[in-house]
Amino acid sequence: MNRELRVFNSRMLMVMGIMLVAALVVTFTASSCGSEVVEVPVDRIVEKEVVKVVEKEVPVTKEVIKEVEVTVEVDKDPGELVLYSGRKESLVGAIVEQFEDATGIDVKVKYDKPFPVAAMILEEGNNSPADIFFAQDPGGLGFLSAAGRLDDFQRYNRPGSRRGPNQRSNMGGLPEELEH
Repeated sequence: MNRELRVFNSRMLMVMGIMLVAALVVTFTASSCGSEVVEVPVDRIVEKEVVKVVEKEVPVTKEVIKEVEVTVEVDKDPGELVLYSGRKESLVGAIVEQFEDATGIDVKVKYDKPFPVAAMILEEGNNSPADIFFAQDPGGLGFLSAAGRLDDFQRYNRPGSRRGPNQRSNMGGLPEELEH
């Protein structure tokens, strides 16, 4: 047995002891520092935009515009107009002729001074043939208006009027430029 002990002498035992201690230190250190894999369940919340398409039938009304040509017969005789003028023929005659040429309407005119013409209209009463009283001053118009012999002239009935329906004038048939 001595021989066996010689193989393991004290020096060798000492080196083996140090190696064993070093191996144990490395093993304990590695086991205490080692990372352990632990799986933890994770719940993820994902928000996504959802588009909802709703189809709804809507009734459609189809309008058809139809142009219709209508033929209307008009009297060939445009008639006549009776004008009582409180102005001289030399001042009014050309205007009357232009009106007749433009419209084809025959104009019968009685000329005199404004007050005698106004008195004639008042005297004739409801039988007066006068359609228009053309005066140069407001005196004759005021006289007939006070006697209730003038119809209101509604300017808004004229084409191209710039006045409203509640504004009236006793001026008859003159272009607006001449009335002011």
